[in-house]
Amino acid sequence: MHRPLFLLPITCLVLGFLGKSAAAQPPPSATQAAKQAVAVTLDITSTSPANPVAGQAVTVNYTIQLYSILGTPVEGYVTGDFQGIALQQPNAASVPTVSLQPSQPVTGSLVIPAPAAGPGVLSLGFYRGPVPAGCKGKFANVSHCSASAIASATANLNIAEPIVQVRISGATYAHISRPDSRDQTTDNNGYLYVMHDPGCGWWGNDGKDMFFDQKALPAGATLIKPNFDQYWPLGIDSSSGSGAWTWFDSSGTYYAHLNGDDPGHPYVKWNNTCAGGFGGKNLWYSISFVISMPKGTQLGEPTYDPGLQAPYVPDRYSPVPVVIGPVTNQASGWEGQVFLCNPGNTAADEYLHIRATLATPNSGAQGSAGPMVEDNLPLQFAPGGVSGSVSGFKTALTYKRGTWKITDVYLTTAQAFPANAAVKNAVHLLGLPANPISAVLPGNIGSPIFDFRGGSCP
Repeated sequence: MHRPLFLLPITCLVLGFLGKSAAAQPPPSATQAAKQAVAVTLDITSTSPANPVAGQAVTVNYTIQLYSILGTPVEGYVTGDFQGIALQQPNAASVPTVSLQPSQPVTGSLVIPAPAAGPGVLSLGFYRGPVPAGCKGKFANVSHCSASAIASATANLNIAEPIVQVRISGATYAHISRPDSRDQTTDNNGYLYVMHDPGCGWWGNDGKDMFFDQKALPAGATLIKPNFDQYWPLGIDSSSGSGAWTWFDSSGTYYAHLNGDDPGHPYVKWNNTCAGGFGGKNLWYSISFVISMPKGTQLGEPTYDPGLQAPYVPDRYSPVPVVIGPVTNQASGWEGQVFLCNPGNTAADEYLHIRATLATPNSGAQGSAGPMVEDNLPLQFAPGGVSGSVSGFKTALTYKRGTWKITDVYLTTAQAFPANAAVKNAVHLLGLPANPISAVLPGNIGSPIFDFRGGSCP
């Protein structure tokens, strides 16, 4: 770690370090030689953090000590470099002069400001001072201002890539069970959408979709957590599956379960049915995985921001269980979905306006029979997604139950007031008002669906 420079004893006339060369000076007296009989040691004691990553400032701690037969102090300065870049003083201060007293260790530190990834040699040196003029800048490599170091120290230091978290769909690491030829998967913005067609014989199909069992993550990458969502068909109470599901007998049921007993190898046990309320319905779920890895690790598939939400919900399906309760006379409202193309990199903020009239109220229904919405509802659409971004809306529960005719639906970036005022730059749902949408209250969660994509997304 250090390379001390020991001067010759006083009986030797070739003295090195504190005076000029012997060839240029007359032989020193015994007293002068005694004053020059010194040694200086420099040690790199530690780095903080001990395992640095690229771009992270690293503090290099050192100890320097003077050994002398007399009490003569030595002044100088400590500097160094790593990866060809000069080390800085803490807080980017100017280079100070260090005064060494015999047998009194001096500790100090230097800073590697922002190292790049990879191995390198850390070098420190103690130079006779004071610091030369022109070498006192905060970022100056003052070692270039002196011919040679009195003492030096080196250490090998490896700078690792920073650890980041990303989201992947896991398509590269998936082994999907496909008992029906129409089963399919879609990789969309870091989410794998899986659809299992029941095929429809007697019982439908069942299987296990495995992840990371046949192909492992590369070295250094770790599975942090899976994100899993099952989607439920609209119009069917999600609790009305045809039979209670168990791990031992899944025949005739409709469900998907994420099993995480082995955190490194999760799988989805699924089953669909050809009988009961879910008979013939495709089973949909989405899954994605948050991965921790050194920055730049190649996972074999695109990576995404872990905060990016699922970009869409399958048509005529709900991301939450559908609850269909008994009809009552209480006022009601709708929880629907809006689809919009948002191919940019930022979320889009819009206001949704719905205008509707009550066609046929339920007997004794309570609530308002007027326009369904008096002002706009704020929505936000996630960025990206070739299938469009989806946003949910929920109206106030103040409207009569029965059949309604929706005559106008539009999106606008500015809230419109009053509700019937002309709105500039509004995007109206195609087909309205000439062909009003018939909707029923209470409706299924996730319905009605307003699709502004125009049939596709860029």
